[in-house]
Amino acid sequence: MAARKVKTKRTPKKDCWQDPFLTELAETCNVRDACRIVGIGRQTVYDERKSNKDFARRWDVAIDEGVDALVLVARERAKGIEQDVFDKDGANTGTKVRYSDVLLMFLLKAHRPERFRDNMHITGDQTQRYVIELHEFGEGKEEKKDG
Repeated sequence: MAARKVKTKRTPKKDCWQDPFLTELAETCNVRDACRIVGIGRQTVYDERKSNKDFARRWDVAIDEGVDALVLVARERAKGIEQDVFDKDGANTGTKVRYSDVLLMFLLKAHRPERFRDNMHITGDQTQRYVIELHEFGEGKEEKKDG
C-alpha cells in the first residue's frame, strides 16, 4: 500500500507575496487585511519583517504612504465637504458644506504639536497650591502625607 501524502500549508515564494502584500498594506494600513487579501499568514509576514531588514524598511514605507493618504482625506474633510441637502419629501434643495472640527484639531496637533498638543506641566509648588485651593473651596479633603 502506498503512503498517503499529507497536505501542508505552503508559504508562497517571497517574490510572489511581498510586493502584493506591501501594496495592500499601503492601501489599508492594516496587516490583517493585507494578509487576507494576498492570502498569506500573519505570522509569515511578521517573521519576514523580523528577519529581513529590507522588507521591514519597505513595510515602514508602505505604512507611511497609507497614513499620508489618510491625512489627505482628513484634510479634505476638515476643510469641508460639499453635501447635497434634501427636504422632507426627498427633493434636492441644494448643497451645504460640512466641516469636521475634530479632524481639523487632530491635524493641527499632528503637524504643530508645539502649539496645539494637549500638555500640562505641573511643578511641586503648583501641585501644592492646587490642593490647597481645592480644600479652601470645599471640593477636596486635606490628606496628611508621610514624607
